[in-house]
Amino acid sequence: MTHRHCAQSPPHAARSWRYRSGGVHLDLGVDPDIVVYAKAMSNGYPIAAIIGTDTVMEAAQDCFVSSTYWTEALGPVAALATIAEYERVRPWSHFKQAGARVVAVWKEAGRRHELPISLRSTGPLSSFSFQGGEANVAKTLFTQCMLERGFLASTAFYASLAHTDEGIDSYAHACDEVFGVIKAASVSGSLHAALRGPEAHTGFTRLN
Repeated sequence: MTHRHCAQSPPHAARSWRYRSGGVHLDLGVDPDIVVYAKAMSNGYPIAAIIGTDTVMEAAQDCFVSSTYWTEALGPVAALATIAEYERVRPWSHFKQAGARVVAVWKEAGRRHELPISLRSTGPLSSFSFQGGEANVAKTLFTQCMLERGFLASTAFYASLAHTDEGIDSYAHACDEVFGVIKAASVSGSLHAALRGPEAHTGFTRLN
């Protein structure tokens, strides 16, 4: 979402770390039997870790555990460095604030242009959906028009430290313009005609 940059979607395993170091369960007061961490804790380098209660972890004593990469050190080293930096910067409050700002941008643009949308947000991770029979066409047009304004953006937002107030202000201006374009095309019945390419696939339908 940052101007002229791409905010790619992180893996699902990364999501709980966006709420605090160690995982969102520490904020929710949940004491899980088992927790699995993956490449979120190593900034994308391959690693996984399993922690759990004594009862759960004792079950591992009855298993044979081996690995092709048994002595590979890159993942653990990256994880230690990432966790240390994460604890130093403590970025999760910024993630929540950036997410709240972007959701407010969507709400205001939808209200201003009388364009119905549905919103889903947990703070750092948020998304919106256009309503109506041509919702996916509108989504495709949104990405197209945002690209024309220097943003690689879909209808989802994954907060990062790269999302500054200045960048979100620029995004808000572009988003407001694009919602206006989509509204005008919807009213005139020309959503499809406004596309410069094919309508985007939904989900994994391209694999069918």
